[in-house]
Amino acid sequence: ISKAGIVLAAQRLGLPITAFACHAEKKWVFRSWDRLEIPKPFSRTRTIYSEPIPVPPDAGPEEIERIRAHLEAVLHEMKGEKP
Repeated sequence: ISKAGIVLAAQRLGLPITAFACHAEKKWVFRSWDRLEIPKPFSRTRTIYSEPIPVPPDAGPEEIERIRAHLEAVLHEMKGEKP
């Protein structure tokens, strides 16, 4: 799900990463590679945000991978999936 690029971008910008997931009560789900979902009109939606995930400016490759794995775990948890 997540790649190291988002962690590297956050590191270079000096910003934390905030993961989010949106859930629609009624939706269309496309049979595409990413299972694109579009909420149907007047459907209730819910958006969930994570706590900010800080990325230290001096993080090395191992730390970058640890943060990426943590972000992926957070995203799976938000979607109710098992990693």
